[in-house]
Amino acid sequence: AEVRYWGIDVAASGESYSAGRWARDAKVWIDDIARRGKLPIVCGGSGFYISALLEGLPPGDATDPALRSALAAWGRARPEAAHRFLEVNDPPSARRIPPANLRYTLRALEILLTTGSRASERPRPGGGWTARWRIVKIGIQPIREDLYARIATRVAWMLDAGWGVEVRRLLEEEV
Repeated sequence: AEVRYWGIDVAASGESYSAGRWARDAKVWIDDIARRGKLPIVCGGSGFYISALLEGLPPGDATDPALRSALAAWGRARPEAAHRFLEVNDPPSARRIPPANLRYTLRALEILLTTGSRASERPRPGGGWTARWRIVKIGIQPIREDLYARIATRVAWMLDAGWGVEVRRLLEEEV
């Protein structure tokens, strides 16, 4: 109640909301907070989103829904082949992405097949926007068992609070 949150309920349930879009929105929110003399704090979520905000994303649209769907079907049937294909065509990405991470493997392949360039070699525009900020990154690495216990407690609380009803309603909206 004492802290204002940003970035909640910013997209409709069926709407695509990417790391790039989030980074563009977050810059507006951060600038607004700073303009009012307050300290912007970005927390939670994926390190990828923080990188998108601080370092930018490579230019150009590297998505192809039809290709993504075809890759997903192929990758589910042959995950080892997907990672091997990545090893041959983008070795730095293959070294960075564990073979068990099919989602990231397929995303790197989608970038390669859509743009013709390796995901590992795509330039990022840099942090021109961040030059005026003193950025402090803090990572929290809880004990795995404690983290899982907290997640289980949180999921139980969400289910008790009506999460299942909300999910069913959202799924009905999609139909």
